[in-house]
Amino acid sequence: MDQENVGKDRSLGVVEIAAAEYIRMGEAGEYEINDSKRTLTEPLRVKGSTKGSLIFTCSFFPTLNVMDPDDEEKETTRASGDVLSKSLTSSRESLDVPKVANAVRNGAVGTITPLKVDGTNAENDLKKQLSANEKEQSEANELLGPAKVEAPKIRIGVDDLAQYVSGLLVFNILEGDMAHTGCHLEVVMDDMLFPSYSTSKIRSRQTSFNEVGDAMIRELDMSRIILRLVEGVDKKGEGNDEHIKAKLVGPTLTTLKQCLYTPSQLTLRDREGRESKITVSLKFLPVKMTLDPSESMNNQGNLRVEVLSAANLPAADRNGYSDPYCRFNLDGKEVYKTKTQKKTLAPAWNEFFEVPVRSRTAAHFEVSVYDWDFGDKADFLGKAAINLDKLEPLRQQEVELGLDGKSGTVRLKMLFKPDYVMRSRQGSSTFSGTFNTPGKVIGAPVKGMGKGAVLVGGGVVKGAGFLGRGFRRRKSRGEGVEDGAVSNGLPAEAFPEETGAIDGVNSPTEKALPSTPHQRSRSFGTTTSVPQSPGTEPGTATISVLSASGFPEHAKVEVRVLHDGPRGLKEVLKTKAIKNRTGEVSWEEGAETRRVVCAPDAGFRLAVRDHSTFGTGSDLGEAAFLVNDQGAGGEQEVRVGGGAVV
Repeated sequence: MDQENVGKDRSLGVVEIAAAEYIRMGEAGEYEINDSKRTLTEPLRVKGSTKGSLIFTCSFFPTLNVMDPDDEEKETTRASGDVLSKSLTSSRESLDVPKVANAVRNGAVGTITPLKVDGTNAENDLKKQLSANEKEQSEANELLGPAKVEAPKIRIGVDDLAQYVSGLLVFNILEGDMAHTGCHLEVVMDDMLFPSYSTSKIRSRQTSFNEVGDAMIRELDMSRIILRLVEGVDKKGEGNDEHIKAKLVGPTLTTLKQCLYTPSQLTLRDREGRESKITVSLKFLPVKMTLDPSESMNNQGNLRVEVLSAANLPAADRNGYSDPYCRFNLDGKEVYKTKTQKKTLAPAWNEFFEVPVRSRTAAHFEVSVYDWDFGDKADFLGKAAINLDKLEPLRQQEVELGLDGKSGTVRLKMLFKPDYVMRSRQGSSTFSGTFNTPGKVIGAPVKGMGKGAVLVGGGVVKGAGFLGRGFRRRKSRGEGVEDGAVSNGLPAEAFPEETGAIDGVNSPTEKALPSTPHQRSRSFGTTTSVPQSPGTEPGTATISVLSASGFPEHAKVEVRVLHDGPRGLKEVLKTKAIKNRTGEVSWEEGAETRRVVCAPDAGFRLAVRDHSTFGTGSDLGEAAFLVNDQGAGGEQEVRVGGGAVV
């Protein structure tokens, strides 16, 4: 497609793929995996002519043969019938052939011969008839070929779902009690730009859908599902809020457990609090596929880069110094530029920025250092490639990169937080700030990116309304969303009491389900390529400041702990200032302790300063750290400035 900012997108051509070329059934009755990764080049056809070509690979991954309760009931009924048939046969065989009057048909069709009184003749005629039947069955089997072998079926219950990674989510949309008409119900999965499924237009308040759709789930435990009522089908994938009448967002795994083979109601609320109740039933078909690392959630997310300093830079000016600054480029696009440090070969920038990364394994990330000149072109001092593939998720890593110029190194600190990066037609944005002094933090990173924020035009962060494992608890009807929640423009009623499951799920008991046969409706814009993350369930972090060492002698050491939350940095702990007499200061265990409600991947900062009774004191350093999300706890030494804090 050719993207158009005004009007509909234009088609640049079509490629058709014959699925039969990739699907093969094995001798055991199971479909075989076809994952040759062979590169194909096919011409793009436009109105009978070809122009350009598409280069792609195509693979086939079969689903497991899953038995649902309907199949199980049929198997039970069939088995009961077989037992009854065998019982009747055994009873008949146990009886002697009567010697008086067994009417046996023979001769031409439509005529009945006189009754055979002789029991022996009757038995012989019956054997001949059975032999003829067996011959006819044998000839029929030769025409039909060998009997079809069916792969063994497996049963998947609620407790079995967690052991599967990838698969097809099959949703049966049954009926709805709607607050809006003239809309479509859309199902959007994970980070998809387009809906995986869109129903037919809703024409009445009481709607019988009876539509079946499906969507590919790459990582079930990390997946999220969005149900939304949209006025008109969003074929451009922009998902404008003015077209969305109501929306419900939740973890796919939790929703699947609630609705597995069970018709259940999901409640969507609009801005005025009006409810639309959709009755759905779900099932899951695991796919025999090992997820490629490039498609894993660990491959995409938000990268935080702290630009610390540089050393041994070449002199570009006559005074023997340079005026250096850095430019960071991701996949050929500049995402950040530092301030200029004047007259130095060892600049200390102490700035940071955050940028969403679609694919760590495929990203081309580099830093270039320039010398600023007034009224003249900047002098290039050198550049270095940054390998994001080597970063361990959720673990901060400091690196020193050698520049490819005459000399010099750049020191960075990076933290990669896996998360679904929402697809966007407008591209991505960057969040940045400085941490030179704790009181001057500007442009704090928007942590909503980890909770369903969508990057839209102009660098605006827009919340998708997905909050951890369910919806955040409300204080009371009509109040604002609690701290930490990202607003999606819905009223207070859109965030009910958290139950650990998707909102409004219950089994209907008042109304019988319709018996109309299921019919598949057209899916619009379904994508098969590889979310805000549902895996980050909030908990409580207990943080204690125990000791500090390596700071200047006689300094009155004071440590502040700041939580990097959705609304920027917030101080959660400030220790008592203790004079450094021996090179190390310590606080009584438990005296400087705070508990903070946060996600397991939440960021914190330590700010150390030399306290002054009169004045603001002097800053001794600042550094970031993460809590231990395994629940085991333990001591953690964080390097801050020239010292360390435990």
